[in-house]
Amino acid sequence: MWRFFFLAGLTCLFLDHVFTVDDVKKSGKRELVYLQLLTTNGFHAPLSLYPNDENTEDDWPEGMGLLTKLGKLQQYEMGKFLRKFYHHFITSDPGEVDAFSSFEDRSTIGLVTLMASLYAPTEEWEFLPGFKWQPTVLCYMEKKDIFFSYKDRCTTLLKEKRKILSSRPFRDHMRKDKHDWNLAAVLSAMRLSNGFRPPPCATISFEMYKQDEEYTVRALFFNLTNPEMGADQDPHPLLLEGCTEYCPLASFVRFFAPVIPEYKKLCGKKIKDPEDVDMEAETTLIHMYADLKAWTTPLPM
Repeated sequence: MWRFFFLAGLTCLFLDHVFTVDDVKKSGKRELVYLQLLTTNGFHAPLSLYPNDENTEDDWPEGMGLLTKLGKLQQYEMGKFLRKFYHHFITSDPGEVDAFSSFEDRSTIGLVTLMASLYAPTEEWEFLPGFKWQPTVLCYMEKKDIFFSYKDRCTTLLKEKRKILSSRPFRDHMRKDKHDWNLAAVLSAMRLSNGFRPPPCATISFEMYKQDEEYTVRALFFNLTNPEMGADQDPHPLLLEGCTEYCPLASFVRFFAPVIPEYKKLCGKKIKDPEDVDMEAETTLIHMYADLKAWTTPLPM
């Protein structure tokens, strides 16, 4: 059973699914049994240019909106660091990880690059002696997915966005920060956002521990300004209000309950746009979300 769930690129929600760990010994020692990582892209070319921009698309050989060489290096070094940081938990077995990316090319490319170092094979997994790369299964969500691409599919959200864009303070000072909005949304949901844009490859890890028959969750924030340097990071513990660093699972679930809405009820009717997709259609993550809700229902709240 997968014990490691990885969301790369434009990620927006803390999602989980039922897991089983048979090898956890009842020794009274806290033991990491499940890990989830949410990460942003490395540096990428602009999505578009100003009409009179002195730079042209030729100045971005990788293509508009795609990862630059710097961005790829940032993703690769971040993967190396995470492998080192979680060396006691992550192995070279690609079957232990479930990796997802948004449909954006920069996200899928970033995930491929990060996984190359995160799952660099040890000798037993090498298919070519000395070649420190192995294929891993990566999944990317279709554009219709409501978890990675909700912001342009939600009628209610678009209406509120129009109100903000037409307000005087916003018109006087407008800043377009589309990248990293999902990670920022998670921090906001945790009531821990400082209002600043997360740096390239910023990562939140959710660690689930088991001690005897009790589960706790610890959240860490990795936000090194220059991940391409390959330096070790001292992550910042993300402490939820009313919780210690190792938060009881029931308290963790209770904290997030108010910010996990019924998506279709909140967003209203689907957007009447010929390019829009069917918001009624289910996606891969829908089932994982349903499993999490069903799994947490019996917990003492």
